[in-house]
Amino acid sequence: MKIKSINPYTEEVEWIYDSFSIKECRNHLEKSRDAFSGWSSLSVVERVKYFSNVGEVLRLNANNYAKIITMEMGKPIRQSRNEVQKCAWLCDYYAENAVRLLKDELVDIGVEKSYVTFEPLGIIFGIMPWNFPFWQFLGLQYLQCV
Repeated sequence: MKIKSINPYTEEVEWIYDSFSIKECRNHLEKSRDAFSGWSSLSVVERVKYFSNVGEVLRLNANNYAKIITMEMGKPIRQSRNEVQKCAWLCDYYAENAVRLLKDELVDIGVEKSYVTFEPLGIIFGIMPWNFPFWQFLGLQYLQCV
């Protein structure tokens, strides 16, 4: 099956994608599981370095990404640029604060040692509205990755 990306303003087909077969979906899921295994073994300090890089890539390509958002969704270009910039800010925020935010929290419940710990969750599959494509993706990635 072909998936068409239609510009809602011009009604022109911008891109055509092949959908994945069930076998291809399973293959991608397995690759994700394999990648998660390596990713989850990294410390939070090591993982947040990637968020700094993502933020930089977003800033360097903001106009290109904004154009894609606008062409696929019909969102005004200014709003699309703002969304990409907001995502870059989110990456910076987590790169600067994730170590502190995800530090184990000691909890006094009257036993020798109790604490809350934050561990990577694994693969998350979500079906979401697509009105903020980059923002929704980055928010979900933070939950999964850091």
